[in-house]
Amino acid sequence: GKPSRIFGVPRDLITARSEFFRNALNSRWVESNENMVTLPANDLELFQKYLHVVYLNTAPVGEDVDVHTVKNGNDGSRKRVKRSAKEIDRLVSCSFAREFDTIIDLYILSDHL
Repeated sequence: GKPSRIFGVPRDLITARSEFFRNALNSRWVESNENMVTLPANDLELFQKYLHVVYLNTAPVGEDVDVHTVKNGNDGSRKRVKRSAKEIDRLVSCSFAREFDTIIDLYILSDHL
């Protein structure tokens, strides 16, 4: 089956931010008695990002893009490289596109939760 993970989130926090969790945990649903809500394990990474928003009230974007180093083999070390302005622009644009996609995915997930 798909990988699963248990996230421990304070009930007051998650129910204040989500109508779905508020209904699930404050009703006659089984989840309310068990104090646990099971969600489809479609995208654990996206749900972790959703929790980032819940806890910090900020979107998990805006990380710096390291355009001056690359991985140096399988050991995870990095080496410094020279890049043209065009290459740097492409890398930054790709990073922006990934962040934009993340924001859209978070918006859709938040709308469902």
